[in-house]
Amino acid sequence: MKLHIIELKKFSDFLAIRTAWDRMLEQAVTRNVALTYEWAYASWKRYAGFFDVRVATLWEADTLVSAIPFVAKPVSREGCRGTAVQVLTEIVPYSTISEEAPVLECFFAYLRRNYADLLKVSFQEVDASCYGFAALTDWAQGEGMPFFIYKSHESPYVEIRTDFSSYYLTRKKKIKNALRNKPDKLQALSPFRIVSYAKETDIRRGFQQLLEIDCESWKYEEKSDMSSREGQHIFYETLAEEGAKRGMTELWLLVNEREPVAFEYNLLFEGKVMAIKWGYKVKYASFSPGVILRLETTKQFFERGFRMIDLWGSKDQFKTIWSDAHFDRYAVHLYANSAAGLALKRQDENARNSVAAPSAVELC
Repeated sequence: MKLHIIELKKFSDFLAIRTAWDRMLEQAVTRNVALTYEWAYASWKRYAGFFDVRVATLWEADTLVSAIPFVAKPVSREGCRGTAVQVLTEIVPYSTISEEAPVLECFFAYLRRNYADLLKVSFQEVDASCYGFAALTDWAQGEGMPFFIYKSHESPYVEIRTDFSSYYLTRKKKIKNALRNKPDKLQALSPFRIVSYAKETDIRRGFQQLLEIDCESWKYEEKSDMSSREGQHIFYETLAEEGAKRGMTELWLLVNEREPVAFEYNLLFEGKVMAIKWGYKVKYASFSPGVILRLETTKQFFERGFRMIDLWGSKDQFKTIWSDAHFDRYAVHLYANSAAGLALKRQDENARNSVAAPSAVELC
């Protein structure tokens, strides 16, 4: 298969490719929400103005075979100055409509042509069991590229194989320990209800309430809320609005007579739920509003016939209420086989090993 690359640098070019992108995803070897046009579009809007944002689109004649969005950032450290590329897909490292397509070969040739000082290419939150992970590491070894892989986190998920009642019995103890009589206490304080926003016309209103909650949550104090991070609220708002056009977005809120209290931000794709954000106002922490809301949404997703709820992000006390199963997710960094590339790799390894983290696995 002979491929050629068309680089998208202008926003207008990116907007024009939506139909071809959707057609490519319909035929893709692996279909995932993080490979959708909506995810890439939201990423573009998040990083544009901060970094060099581009999409490498790989074509066979008039057929789009793969599309890889990325940002290029300058690196300036002791002994290593150049460019680092961060690929913006997650879970699956790249899309393709054919396992025979030389996607990595073409993509890296393109990067080397465009960034003569290329030192590093990174893939984030990749599932080792998903398509492309083994191909990525095998290709790097064949090319003689040093690389550094480590498990970045464990991400819990709920696999839906039974009805909700049967599932609840397996989690009853943990859910009851978290809730006790808190729903009654919260109801006595101010009657609450659970609402959802999914229609394109309603998403903006729902998202504004979501942001209000996020800015009054514990995350705000930690500077990990959406508004405190570089362009993150733009990514999530754009993703919500664009996803609603495809019927992918559902924003769930627990609200009382005074204000919104807790939220869940979910994406629905291919029979799976991606629970990408959740939170509650910290002043309601003693009532466990996040658990109250998650119990209701989990019941809904069981009843509606979804196959899985991916709780996304790192394992924590809240997520392990709902499941003991998890995905292992990895960071993969590939380096130029040069003095500067090897120096950057050593610095990354040292930085990773300096924090209390899972042991890195070097496979080169």
